[in-house]
Amino acid sequence: MNLKWHVKCFACTECMQPFEQGRVYVNQGKPYCLKDYEKKFLGGKKKPKNCKGCNKDIVNRWVEALGGSWHPECFICSQCSSQLHGNSFFKEEEIPFCAKCAHEANRQCTSVES
Repeated sequence: MNLKWHVKCFACTECMQPFEQGRVYVNQGKPYCLKDYEKKFLGGKKKPKNCKGCNKDIVNRWVEALGGSWHPECFICSQCSSQLHGNSFFKEEEIPFCAKCAHEANRQCTSVES
């Protein structure tokens, strides 16, 4: 969001309130406060706090899988580190594997559709 704003004009697109603690959530180039972002884009569901892969803050985008939330770049095969976001993957004891690694190791994995 490389736009310039007057300080008094920089507010949530929905509620027109200034942002608390400088937290701004952007969707399609428009700024939102956390409450309105969750309501409008997450169906009222709370935004996750930390990534299951790296344990760092999740800001805007994430993948929900294996009982947690991940940065897309952190949701990787635990053996070869290939990206799993947007692909089918396998799990063994809640540990993600790509299809190639799951089959090569003859793992007793369960297939999961992304």
